[in-house]
Amino acid sequence: MAPADISAMAAKADGTLALVVGNQLYGGRLVGNDRLHTFFLAGGRSGFADGAGAHAQFWWPSAVAAAGNGDVVVADFGNHAVRRVSQGGSVTTLAGRATRGGRDGACEHALFTFPTDVAVTAGGHVLVAEACFGRIRLVRGGWVTTLRREPDFAVEYKIALLPYGIVATTGGSELHVWAEGSRRVDAGGSAASFGVAVDCAANAVVFTSED
Repeated sequence: MAPADISAMAAKADGTLALVVGNQLYGGRLVGNDRLHTFFLAGGRSGFADGAGAHAQFWWPSAVAAAGNGDVVVADFGNHAVRRVSQGGSVTTLAGRATRGGRDGACEHALFTFPTDVAVTAGGHVLVAEACFGRIRLVRGGWVTTLRREPDFAVEYKIALLPYGIVATTGGSELHVWAEGSRRVDAGGSAASFGVAVDCAANAVVFTSED
């Protein structure tokens, strides 16, 4: 597996990695300073199916996030869904289905449209970014709700906030969003042109196209 094949990655608490390669999910572990040992977890052909290992199907997964229990949450972009993968490679659908929409409600009835990124809070709740419609969704306790937060700059400059990335701090008290159209960063959220991550001290680290 070449580094260029990996389209998304998340680090887990046990030091392993979750890697997206095409429509498949792999686990990975760094060996020494320059080698990556990988192992297959789930996925195969394009489609929408829960199941174990190669029986599961994704369609263009765009992002992954590690949960505290070792599971991995997947933004299944093409299927308009949020999926969960256990440590053993068993895939279940957390919310959404292969139908696009913006409906809130119980997870089995809620609809998403092209989820671009996911984050897992310290409490185990899942946050989902939908860039196409500028939405941030919260999956909590079997229910999906839309978080309607409009930063001042988006209103003042009439910029459409397109949340391509989302990350929760380790303490779970702050939410950081990066979006197209602004470089402003504040405590409640961040907007940038390329990406965002959180370091071990719970600081938001913003990457721009100039970095």
